[in-house]
Amino acid sequence: MADFNTGTVVINPLKQWKPEERNSILANESMRLFMRHNNIKPEFKLTEEQTNLFSNNRTNTGSDYIDNPSELRETIITRIIAGDPSSGAPTKEQIDIAENIINLLKEKGISGIRGVK
Repeated sequence: MADFNTGTVVINPLKQWKPEERNSILANESMRLFMRHNNIKPEFKLTEEQTNLFSNNRTNTGSDYIDNPSELRETIITRIIAGDPSSGAPTKEQIDIAENIINLLKEKGISGIRGVK
């Protein structure tokens, strides 16, 4: 889970994660920090598949993703970047947004994630 106050990622130490799961979580939540730190709020239409996938999923704050479109779009983009297929098949528009964010990360570097100067 991303801690937006400290700019860190916290992983549940009580769960035994496979290395690929842990890496995916780190990539996903790091990108979420980067997007929030840089005030990136992706706008795009969801596919029918994505609407169905997230219709009963809950956010870290316990609310439904479908009721929080900004968090849902952020989640979809960060999962695309992390290589996590659980957000459904991405559209070309979503892939373009993800690539633009990756390019911005390359430009800003790690300071763009943690707010380090």
